[in-house]
This record gives sequence, structure tokens and C-alpha cells, in this order.
Amino acid sequence: MFPKLNRAEIAMLSTFGSERSTESSEILFDPGDTNVPVFVVLDGCLDIVRVFKKGEPLVVSHEPGEFTGEVNLLLGGPSSIRAKTKEPSRLLEIERKDLLHIAETHSVLSPVFLSSYLLRRAYSISSRPEESLLVGSNHSASTLRLRVFLGQNACPYTYLDLDRDPAVQWLLDQFAVRPEEVPILICRGRTVLRNPSNAMVAAILEVKSNSVNSGPWDIEMAVFSPGGE
Repeated sequence: MFPKLNRAEIAMLSTFGSERSTESSEILFDPGDTNVPVFVVLDGCLDIVRVFKKGEPLVVSHEPGEFTGEVNLLLGGPSSIRAKTKEPSRLLEIERKDLLHIAETHSVLSPVFLSSYLLRRAYSISSRPEESLLVGSNHSASTLRLRVFLGQNACPYTYLDLDRDPAVQWLLDQFAVRPEEVPILICRGRTVLRNPSNAMVAAILEVKSNSVNSGPWDIEMAVFSPGGE
């Protein structure tokens, strides 16, 4: 959910943004602000807090290599949080339009941001998301197949339903995810699988199962599964 970018990834990002030096407790954006840029911490620390009359509870502290942002901010909607530096910091500031360009065109950086923002979306819905995140539609046979497979093999996962969350569908569109590449399965924070086979999921999650193959039986069971709401 809060991955650390490595030096090579930050170097690639630097061509899309500009460095910014800040003082301690400098506010970068406030609740209600729109078209908020994404900030990558190069040095120092950046706190994300909620703003209430009686205080500012901490949501997360971003350390070097980590970055801000979530689905609603990418949409250009108003922020619900405040971002401020915890100490004098050096940041890479990337405008929203430039991040959307990265999402659509950059094969290395795009999966990093996609997985992070989908996981943050899941966290906003469930404060205790599972290790794996499945993003799909209950009208998709492949989504239903994977839900059955994960359930049969006792693999806990959080599910984001594209039919009920249009903002997530918008995010997939920005990251150039084609309809035939749905569902998306994110494993262990960074591994992004687009419409994977049962065998591929089993290998990634180290599942030993007699129902690995994706055949007609899997799909038939998925379609009539009472769990496929």
C-alpha cells in the first residue's frame, strides 16, 4: 500500500516532476484542495493527517521513497486530508496530469502506482484489508473463477467490485487496463496480475491445490456460487 520506490524508479520519475525543498510543518495541501499534485519524499518525512477541531490524528507518515495520493485525488476531487512535512524535507512534486501520463504510458512505473492506489482504495473501505486484492466484476466469468479458486484454497483476499465503485473503473481506464485484462489480482503489495490463470495464482501464492487448472468446471461452479454477490 505504501511501497518504497528505488533509486532507479525515482530517477525515472524525476523527468516528470520538480524538486521542492520545505521547512518543518510546511503544509502542502489541505482538506478541500483540488487538483492536488503527488509528492515523492526524497529526504525527510511527510505526514498525512485528518483535520478536526480537537486535533490532527495521523493517517500515515511517508518516508524517503514513498509517495502520496489516492483515487479521489487523481480524479481531481477535493482532498479530505492535510499533508505537511514533519521536518525539513526534499520532495519531488508531480502534477496530476503528469502522473496520469505516467499511468498510461510507463510500463515500469505504472504498475507501482496502480497497485498502491488500488490497495489504498481497499483500505478506505476496509481498515483491515487482506494480503491479496482482487479487482473485478461479478459479470465476469474470470472474476468469478478466481473468487471460487481463492475461496477453495483458503486464500484470504479483499474484493473491489467495479460494478459498485465507478472510481475504481476510472482508475483502471487511466492505467490503460483493457476489459479483457480484468480481473486484476494484486499479491503481496506489488505483484500485479492481469486476468491470471489459476495456475499462475497458485504459483505466486504458493498454493498446493488439486483445482489449479482453469477449466469449464471452475467457471460453472463460479457462476452458480452463492458467494458471487
